[in-house]
Amino acid sequence: MEPPPPPSHARTRRVTVPFAARSSLAPVSEDGTGKVLVVDDDILVREMLSLSLLEAGFEPVTMPDAEMAGRWLERAGPSAFDAVVTDYLMPGADGITFGRFLMEMEPSLQIILLTTQDDKEVIKESLRTGFFDFLEKPPKAGVLVESVKKACRETRKRRGRRLERYVIDRSALLGEGGISKVYRATDLELHRTVAVKRLKPFVDLSHATPAGIFHEALTLASLQHPNIVQVFDCGTDEEGAFIVLEYVRGRTLDQLVSSGHRLAEASLVDVARQCLQGLIAAHALGILHRDIKPGNIMVVEMAGGWLHVKILDFGLAKLAHTPTPQTVDPNGRISGSVYTMAPEQFSGLDIDQRTDLYALGCVLYYTASGEYPFEGETIAEIIHSHLAGKPRPLRELRPDLSPKFTGWVMQLLERVADRRPGSSVEARQLLEGRL
Repeated sequence: MEPPPPPSHARTRRVTVPFAARSSLAPVSEDGTGKVLVVDDDILVREMLSLSLLEAGFEPVTMPDAEMAGRWLERAGPSAFDAVVTDYLMPGADGITFGRFLMEMEPSLQIILLTTQDDKEVIKESLRTGFFDFLEKPPKAGVLVESVKKACRETRKRRGRRLERYVIDRSALLGEGGISKVYRATDLELHRTVAVKRLKPFVDLSHATPAGIFHEALTLASLQHPNIVQVFDCGTDEEGAFIVLEYVRGRTLDQLVSSGHRLAEASLVDVARQCLQGLIAAHALGILHRDIKPGNIMVVEMAGGWLHVKILDFGLAKLAHTPTPQTVDPNGRISGSVYTMAPEQFSGLDIDQRTDLYALGCVLYYTASGEYPFEGETIAEIIHSHLAGKPRPLRELRPDLSPKFTGWVMQLLERVADRRPGSSVEARQLLEGRL
């Protein structure tokens, strides 16, 4: 059911990108001061830097190492700061590694590296990486203040260059999940329709952070494939973090099924093949989707009657080159669709490519028959159905489909992962071999 449209005065809203809007935590200043993150494992140096900045009118926040600073930034968002001053030699991640992490999160944020004067290779690397400045440690108060002022001005200058680029149509809700909503929007610079995905207000930020949504943007940006939705941009504004995505004019598989549309075998095979092609591209980079479901597979009906498939929503994607345990949030919960999650996700066993293949099997079974292979009146009953591993044969629900295709789908649904195809590449080979 479509939500009621908002009042006319609230139907459109401009968003800034990337990080053009100021965080409520960050003071706005025209003289070059602002909020500064100081990261150094030496408490005496940390306090000296903080005092110098405080006396000059800045608002310093200090952290003892990159790991703690990274965790804090994942909650607050990097746009809370105007500049960062970080030591190079620290336990765990060094200053350059930390700087790269920051630049991925917030490209406009300017970073100053503290190092020794004779460490020329570190200085060269910092400049190649894109640091704003480097200072000899410990820096003189006047030199520090002047450098940080210039860095803050540059940060604000960059953030102000691309204001009001995207206009969101609040009456055009394209999709909604547990922590985010997707709206149709207009890109005023390139004069095209896009989709803007943003976190819902008041979501539990223990597992939905600005850093999390930027992780999704970076994940999608690395997946340049025709069967995966393309990411165009990411940023924050006064409402929080958002991603700008390719606008796909089509229907998700659950919309297709709910409309009563039943795909013939040729179309089902085509959808399966294109889904596998997208998964192969993701798996080749060590990325598991972990939330393959009918609502995350978009089908576009092209001229001539053929279908083009796009895999959506990599919000739960996980980098895993080898089998790895299922991720749980701080409350012990796992995320995903209960109808398409693999038994190993419920059992706490390692997950790998075969986990995505199981979910794809559930999706194809549902698309072909209109029923999920594992159902129940309650979540507990659905989970028990997955763990029992005894779905009704798809052939009984769709006798018009060939035993070769239905048998392949049922192989994806094997309860024990070792009985499924070993990889997305093998799954495609088996599919092609049966046709």
